[in-house]
Amino acid sequence: MTESTPSSIPRWLYILLAIGLPLATGLYGIHNLVAGYTEKGVQQLFCTGVLLVTTIAGVFLIFPLCLSIPGYLAMFVWVIYEACTVTEDGQGRRMP
Repeated sequence: MTESTPSSIPRWLYILLAIGLPLATGLYGIHNLVAGYTEKGVQQLFCTGVLLVTTIAGVFLIFPLCLSIPGYLAMFVWVIYEACTVTEDGQGRRMP
């Protein structure tokens, strides 16, 4: 971890992307991609994509829709947890 060089990503921006704009960026993992957490960002993007497909399928079938609602809640909890606990960017630099 490099303590001497601060991150170029301010913490307030990370929190804003995660919680402040959850429908636009948070659930899609954009906040992790911006902060340098590529793997987590891609995982969230994939999970949200799967949820979107099940939601669209849920318009025609009730069962997939029942699965997607708890999935969205789980993604939202994941995003809130990250916004509250992440203090470093993907390179280990502390976010100012």
